[in-house]
Amino acid sequence: MKKKLRGTIDGDHVLLDESADVPQGARATVIVETPGEIRQNEIKDRQMGWINKGFDLGKKLYLTRGELHERKTDRR
Repeated sequence: MKKKLRGTIDGDHVLLDESADVPQGARATVIVETPGEIRQNEIKDRQMGWINKGFDLGKKLYLTRGELHERKTDRR
């Protein structure tokens, strides 16, 4: 079972924001991220989503930068 929980560190303890609902003595792995890292990851994910969606420049949807350059050279 995998479950993502958020919380804060208080000395040697992690105080969870919500109930874990797991059996007593269950093993856990903790990954610590500072608030700045979390914000940067959210920004990166949002920008990658825009890039993967393509560039809407009007009538034609350009999925890659190369397609835009190909169209520009076809006008000659």
